[in-house]
Amino acid sequence: MPLGRLLIAIALIGLAALSLWLVQAVKTTQPTAAQPRLRTPDYFIENFTASALDEQGRLRDRLRAPIMFHYPHDDSAELTKPHLELYRQDAPPWQIDADKGWVYRRSDSVLLQGNVLIWQDAKDGPIRIITRDVRVQPSKKYAETDAPVTILRNGARVDAVGMRVYFQESRIQLLSTVRGIYDPKVR
Repeated sequence: MPLGRLLIAIALIGLAALSLWLVQAVKTTQPTAAQPRLRTPDYFIENFTASALDEQGRLRDRLRAPIMFHYPHDDSAELTKPHLELYRQDAPPWQIDADKGWVYRRSDSVLLQGNVLIWQDAKDGPIRIITRDVRVQPSKKYAETDAPVTILRNGARVDAVGMRVYFQESRIQLLSTVRGIYDPKVR
């Protein structure tokens, strides 16, 4: 093989190697387009009901919704029009309705969004709590919100901002801007 052809072949091989190196360098320096995370449910359940029992086998709480969507990427569940019942042995259950709800990754927390109504038909008269965006821990029988709250009971109306509810004790802690009105004629 003449020397001229050998030099051309070596130059072509070197050029091919340089081209291959450049292609690899460009690939590693270009930002890769982030794959959009699709929030698509992998299944749904109509007329969803989940019940939990206490250590003695008694009903502790029950969560219902007309439709539940499960999202696999974060193992969360979206609930439409959820209804939560928190049971006690010595009193009627507390009940909670909301526009929408979320349960996250097998946690004991339920986020109830939109309009929320909490009520109990107690022996000494019904109580109604009207608020928004409530975080509930059913096993602890606890709920909280930072939103405005209206409580109605036996002719009394109490308005506040923020609340903590301890359902087992039937105790409500109002956090700020508390105002009340009592009309003894309304019962």
